[in-house]
Amino acid sequence: MEEFTSQADLSPWHFYRLFKQTIGVTPEQYATTLRDKILRTGLSSDASVTDVTCEAGFGSIVRAYGSTPGNLGMTPTAYRNGGEGLDIRIAVGHCFLGYVLVGATDKGISAIEFGDDPGVMRRNFEE
Repeated sequence: MEEFTSQADLSPWHFYRLFKQTIGVTPEQYATTLRDKILRTGLSSDASVTDVTCEAGFGSIVRAYGSTPGNLGMTPTAYRNGGEGLDIRIAVGHCFLGYVLVGATDKGISAIEFGDDPGVMRRNFEE
C-alpha cells in the first residue's frame, strides 16, 4: 500500500479512506477478494494445488489451508474435487438481479451464483 500512496502522493490514511469511499470495501478486503478469485480460477485448472495457492499470493500451502476454508467453504483440494463427499447446503432466493443460489458448508460459503431459473441453477450446482 505504501507504493500506491507514494505514487498518488497521498497519506496512507487518506488513500485508505478514498479507496473505501470509491470502491466500497477496504484495500485489504479488495485484495482478499482478488486473491480468492485467482485461487478459485486456478483450482479449476490442471495446475497443482501448491502452485495455485502460491500464484494466488498465499506464500505457502499451509497459509492457504489455514485461511481458505472460510473463503471457499472447504479446503483447496476439496474445492478442486467439487466438494465431493461434503455436506453442502444450498438455498435459492429471488433478488433484484433474478435468482441467487448460495451453497454453504460448516466452514463457510462455497458458492454464490445468479441466474434466471432456480431449477436449472439447482441441477447445475448438484452436478
